[in-house]
Amino acid sequence: KVKKIVCIGEEAEAISKHFCTMKPTIICETMSEAIWEAYNSAESGDVVLFSPACKSFDMFMNFEHRGDVFKEIVNKLT
Repeated sequence: KVKKIVCIGEEAEAISKHFCTMKPTIICETMSEAIWEAYNSAESGDVVLFSPACKSFDMFMNFEHRGDVFKEIVNKLT
């Protein structure tokens, strides 16, 4: 079950508006901020899912770069 939707990127506002009546949403400015928001909101046993819904050329060179940035930030959490 989804507890919260954390949005980033140029479509963040549209995604947030679409889902805000169903689940709590938050818009973050950066991937790092979004990951920290999800990490700090999660409780023991929760799953945090990274699920890109749109192109992200406004923030990353390509999908590989986006994945690399995600892994780098998550690895710093442990």
